[in-house]
Amino acid sequence: MLAQLAIENLAVIEQAVVDFDDRLNVFTGQTGAGKSLLVGAIEALLGLRSSRDMLRAGVAEGRVTGLFLLRDPASRVQAADALGEPEVGEELVVSRRIQANRWVVAVTGRPVAATTLRALAEVLIDIHGQHEHQYLLRPGNQLRVLTVFAEAQDLAEQVRQAWQGWRELLERAEQLARDRQQRSQMLELYRFQAEEIDRVDPAPREYEELQTEHRRLANLERLQLLAAQSGEALGEEESSIVDRLRQVSAWLAEMARLDPDAANIEKACDDALAGLSELSIDLARYVEGLELDPARLESVEQRIEQIQKLCRKYGLTVEDVLDHRRRIGEEVRRLESIETDFSHLDARIAEVQAEYMRLAQRLTQRRRQASKRLAEAVVAELADLGMEKAVCRIELQQAEPGPGGLEAVEFMISANPGLPLRPLRQVASGGELSRVMLALKSVLSGDARCSVLVFDEVDANVGGRMGAVIGRKLAALAQRNQVLCITHLPQIAAYADRHMTVHKTSDARTTRTQVRLIEQQPDRVVELAEMIAGRNVTDATRQQAEQLLGEARGEREKPSAGPAGKGGAKGKGRAAGRKMK
Repeated sequence: MLAQLAIENLAVIEQAVVDFDDRLNVFTGQTGAGKSLLVGAIEALLGLRSSRDMLRAGVAEGRVTGLFLLRDPASRVQAADALGEPEVGEELVVSRRIQANRWVVAVTGRPVAATTLRALAEVLIDIHGQHEHQYLLRPGNQLRVLTVFAEAQDLAEQVRQAWQGWRELLERAEQLARDRQQRSQMLELYRFQAEEIDRVDPAPREYEELQTEHRRLANLERLQLLAAQSGEALGEEESSIVDRLRQVSAWLAEMARLDPDAANIEKACDDALAGLSELSIDLARYVEGLELDPARLESVEQRIEQIQKLCRKYGLTVEDVLDHRRRIGEEVRRLESIETDFSHLDARIAEVQAEYMRLAQRLTQRRRQASKRLAEAVVAELADLGMEKAVCRIELQQAEPGPGGLEAVEFMISANPGLPLRPLRQVASGGELSRVMLALKSVLSGDARCSVLVFDEVDANVGGRMGAVIGRKLAALAQRNQVLCITHLPQIAAYADRHMTVHKTSDARTTRTQVRLIEQQPDRVVELAEMIAGRNVTDATRQQAEQLLGEARGEREKPSAGPAGKGGAKGKGRAAGRKMK
C-alpha cells in the first residue's frame, strides 16, 4: 500500500504531505483545484510520465517521495525481483528529485534506472483513467489475469518449467550440432596423439637408463683401453703394483716377527694386497663383458630419439608426456560420450516436447472455460455500473508455443450498442475505461498482484444514482486493495474511509494547491453538501449529505460475501500519521 506521499515544488503544489488509509481514499475539490495533479505526482514518482514539465515555476528543484508498505511476502518477492535484489523489507521509500534538465530516482536510498523503476511500478500500483501504463491493457498481462481467474497458476508454472526444459534441450542440440565439426577435429587430434604416445609407450625413468647405456656403448673402445691399461698396471707387467705390494708384504712380515707392534701394519698390507687381487679379477671380468654391439647402440639411439621427439611435442620430461596422455585419454572419453548423448538427444527432446504439449493443452482448456465465465462476470459488473449494453468477449488466439502456453489473449469490449468489439486498450473514453477497469478489478479481486489501485475519471458522465453504485463497488474493492479515487460525486465520496479535499488559493504573485484531511463528521457533511449544491449550502443539502453518509455507512457495515481483507481485519494498521524515514 501507499502509506504517504510527499510533494514539494510540483506544478501548483508548493508543499504537501498526504497520509493514506489502507482502504478507500477519496479526493474531492473544485474543478481545476489540482486533484489530478496528485495522480500525476504518483505517475512522475514511478516513471510513468515525464516529470520535467511538472516543475513549479521559479524553483530549481522539486521532489516527490512515496512510502510504500509491502505487508504481503509475495509482494516483497515481486519488488525484489523488479529491483534485482535478493530481498526487500516491508517499507520501500521511492524518491524522485526533479530539475529543469535532469532527474534522479532512488529506492530506499539507492539510485535506480528508469527500466527498473517501471518494473517496480507494475508491482506497486495500477492507475486507471488514462490509457498509458495500465497493467490490464497489455495482452501479456491479460493472459496472466485469465490464468489467475481460472485458478490455473500451478498448471501454468508446470507449463513454464516444461517449456524451459524443452528449450534447454533444443539449445543443447543446436550447440552440439554447431560444435560437431570442431568436436570431430579435436577427437581426431587427441586420438592421433594418444596413438603416437602409445606406439612409443615410454616408461618412467626409462630415458635416464637409456642415456646411461648409450654412454657405455658409444665409448666401448675407450673403456676397453682403460681397462687393459689398468689390468697391466695391477699385475700383468713386470714391476706391477701387485708384485711390488707382495714385496712390501714380505718386508712387513719380517718386521712383525722382529717387533709384534708392526703386526697391524702387516695385516693392513695383506688386506690391501687381497683387495688389489680381487680388483684385478673384477677388472678382467669387466673387460670380458665389453663387447662391441653396433646393433644395440643403434637401437638405443633410436629409442632415445623417439622419446625425445615425444618430449619436444608433449612436455619436457617423460613424466610430462605420460601426464598429457592421461589428460587426452579423459578428453577422448568425454567427446565420445557427447556423441553418444547426441544420438539419444532427439528422443529426449520429443519426450519433453510431448509433455509440454500435454500440459499446455490442459492449460488452454482451463483458460477457455474460464474466459466465458470471466466475460459474463465483467458484463454483469458493467451493467451495474450503467453500461447495460456493454459486451465483453475474451478471445484466445493461437500463438507459437511459449512459456505462457499455446495462446495469446485479448480482452475485447464494446461499450455502446452498435459499436464493434475492440481490444480493451482501444477504448477511447477515459471514463468508460475507468469503469471497465473497475468492473474487471471487482471480478478479479482475488488477483493480489498489485494492492494499490488509483481511479481517475471513474465518475465521468454518470449521475448521482450511478455514483452510488460506483461508490459501493469501490468500497467493496477496497476491502482487498488500497484504493485512491478522484471524484466530483458526493455519492462516491460518502464511501471514503479517508476523505481529503484539494483546494487552490491565489494571490497577485502565485497560485498554490493544498490538500486537507476531512476527519470530523460535520466537516464531511459540509463538503458533501457543497458537492451537491455548490456554495449555497442549505438544511436540505445538509440532510442529503447526512443521508448519503448514513447509506454508505450502512452498506459498509453489511457482511461481505468476498474474501477477507489483506492480513485479516482490514481496518487494522492504518497508515495515517506514518512518516517516511
